[in-house]
Amino acid sequence: MCHPATSIDKVELVIERLKSGEEDYIDFWIDLPDGDTPRKLLIRHYALRDEDGNHLGILETTINLTPLQAYTGEFRLGDLK
Repeated sequence: MCHPATSIDKVELVIERLKSGEEDYIDFWIDLPDGDTPRKLLIRHYALRDEDGNHLGILETTINLTPLQAYTGEFRLGDLK
């Protein structure tokens, strides 16, 4: 029970949509106050399925988007030294 009771209906909706095949992934993003350095987080839930499309589970990932927001221009594979 890592979610507040007020959001359980939304958690169940995410599970339902991923399990049914309606969605392959669902994103949420939040702004987290973190002292002098607030962070923007991307939370993505992926549906995991076998080769026949049967539901196996859900994978939740969290990415700190804050450093990515500073990117400009391009950095391509050929630029790697």
